[in-house]
Amino acid sequence: MIPANVVPLVSYIGNDTEDEFAFDFSTFESGNVKARVKSPAGIYTDLVLATDYTLDGIGRLAGGGSLTLVDAGQAWLAAGKLATGYTLFIQYTPQAKQLARFRDLGPHAPVAFERALDRLTMDIVALLNADGSVTDAATFLDYGYTPSGPQTIAAGEAIVVQKLLRQHIRVQSDGGEVALSATPFGNDPDLFEDGMEIVIEPVSDADYLTLAENAAAYGFEGNGGIVLKRKRIITFIYSAYAQRFYAKATGVW
Repeated sequence: MIPANVVPLVSYIGNDTEDEFAFDFSTFESGNVKARVKSPAGIYTDLVLATDYTLDGIGRLAGGGSLTLVDAGQAWLAAGKLATGYTLFIQYTPQAKQLARFRDLGPHAPVAFERALDRLTMDIVALLNADGSVTDAATFLDYGYTPSGPQTIAAGEAIVVQKLLRQHIRVQSDGGEVALSATPFGNDPDLFEDGMEIVIEPVSDADYLTLAENAAAYGFEGNGGIVLKRKRIITFIYSAYAQRFYAKATGVW
C-alpha cells in the first residue's frame, strides 16, 4: 500500500560530502525515476541513468530506494560528491503504459491487484500538485523545500532564496534584533516568477529579524512593520505584474 503522505519529489542541496541520496516513493521500473541538478545560476541539467547516476531499490515492495552519482568529471560534482551550490532533484515520473493484465490469477490475485493499485496511486500522486489540480509532472521540479539551515542573517542582508515556486526557509539573526534589507529576497526579477511563494520560519525569539516596511510595501496590515520571531511564520508571494512581494499570510502556533 502506498502511504497517503507519500511525496513524489525529493531534493538535496550539495555540500561536497554526499554522493548517495535516498527517496521514499515507490518505483516499478528505472524509468519511474527522473533526476536533475540545478546550478548556482539556476540552470537545470537532466541527468542520464548509468552515465550520471545509478539506482538501487527499483521495484522494492516496501517502496523507497537510492540514487548514487557517477563521477565522470561533471560540473556538479566535487571529488565525486554533489558540489556546494548545486541542488539535486529526484522525482517519480509516471510511465504511460498498462503492465497489469488480470486473468485467473488464483491465489496470487490479491498480490497482483495490490501491486497494480500501488502503481496507479503513485502515478496519480505524481500528477497532482499541492493544489489538487492535474499538472505536467515535470513542473514538480520547480517546487521545492529548503531543509538546510537556518540561515543566519546580518543587518541589512537579504535572505537567500532559490528559483523554486514554493520554498520554506528557516532564518535567524546573527545576534539580537536585526533589521532585514528593505528588499528581503534581493528582489532580482530574473530569479522570481509570478505566484512564487516563500515561507519564512524564524527559529529564535532572542535573535530575531524585522522588516520595517508595512502596508505600503508588502500589503501587510500593521503600523510596526513585520517582526519575525520563533513560532511565527509569514508567507510572501511575488507579483510579476507589480514586480514586488506581498505578505500573503501569517501564522502562529
